[in-house]
Amino acid sequence: MLGMIKNGLYEGEHITFCVDRNSNVVIEDKDKEKLTFLAVYSDDDFTINIVKYQNEYTKKWNAKVESIYHNELERHIKHPAMFFEDIETLSDDELLKILKRNMYFYISDGKYEKAVKEITYYKYREYMKEWSYRQREEYYINNNIVSDFRGEYFFLNNDCPCRITYKGKEYNSVTEAYEDQKGTEFFYKDKLTILHNLLVIKFEDKDLRQRLKNTDCHFEWENEEDEYLGTVKGSGANKFGQMLEDLRTAFRLEDQSKEEVTEIKMNVLNKANISNALGNKYKTGNIFRKG
Repeated sequence: MLGMIKNGLYEGEHITFCVDRNSNVVIEDKDKEKLTFLAVYSDDDFTINIVKYQNEYTKKWNAKVESIYHNELERHIKHPAMFFEDIETLSDDELLKILKRNMYFYISDGKYEKAVKEITYYKYREYMKEWSYRQREEYYINNNIVSDFRGEYFFLNNDCPCRITYKGKEYNSVTEAYEDQKGTEFFYKDKLTILHNLLVIKFEDKDLRQRLKNTDCHFEWENEEDEYLGTVKGSGANKFGQMLEDLRTAFRLEDQSKEEVTEIKMNVLNKANISNALGNKYKTGNIFRKG
């Protein structure tokens, strides 16, 4: 669980903030530019390096966040540009407040959640391949993840019988329609768009749409060979699973009145989106901890 969001600021737990105005320690950033260390922030969740540099025009000293290290994931994560202007006029407390405000927007606008998803799905879940089947099953159960689209969740399976009309042809399932598109010229470039369009058509069925909206779990399509659309032994990009979740959100919003939709959008900056960003959608605060 991340620290609290309060009054437009991110408030971490057990904060340490060290500033060295006279530092001569040089840090090389991702663009190979050598900048001077200014401060380090750390709490239970993040370790953040801040570096300073002199503006070549104003000659004033500015600063920026050079890196954010996610302590739980044990990886650096992507972050938007975070700057501090004319730092010589700012106290240490003011520097800290600016950082907390930047972290608030980073978390509340979804950039943090996106960065965590990218790390988890694309790069750093390979360790799950070494787990036994039982370990993965326990992981899925503990984190409210549906990975096997059979039984009560067979309606999510692309093999589930349904009527699909796509580009003037009739099909009996999403799989049948999707496979038929593989002979087209731009299939491999457009396959995500094709799959999304087919799913939208599938869930025009009112019963299927309602069943999707009634779910409250995270979807991962666990299979034996496709680490892009799904996961193989827990590792992969899981694009199909993400599509199902995105459609579920869209269908739920369609049911809201204009006033309710406005209220939901406003809550993105405080409750709803922050809850997702904090990992509550996975029903645990430590879902990425290794074995």
